[in-house]
Amino acid sequence: MITLSDNSGTSFEDTIVITGAENTEEGVAAEYEYLEEKFGIPNIDWKFIQQSLIPGKYKYFDKFLIQDSKGNEFEFYFDISDFYGK
Repeated sequence: MITLSDNSGTSFEDTIVITGAENTEEGVAAEYEYLEEKFGIPNIDWKFIQQSLIPGKYKYFDKFLIQDSKGNEFEFYFDISDFYGK
């Protein structure tokens, strides 16, 4: 079962931790599901701008940059260490 922490994900210090994904595909899908729940339908309510992998010494992170339908940009950080590379 995939779980996401209650963190806001709006900063590197408050990263959303994803656990329980069997592989990278499931983990990335969980990231997009989170954004859909928060912002709505992709390419209608919001659009994807950029995704970056941030390797740490012992952990891996995804940084997403998205833009809502009003042009506001948002960054979200996910700790993907639990599934990265599976």
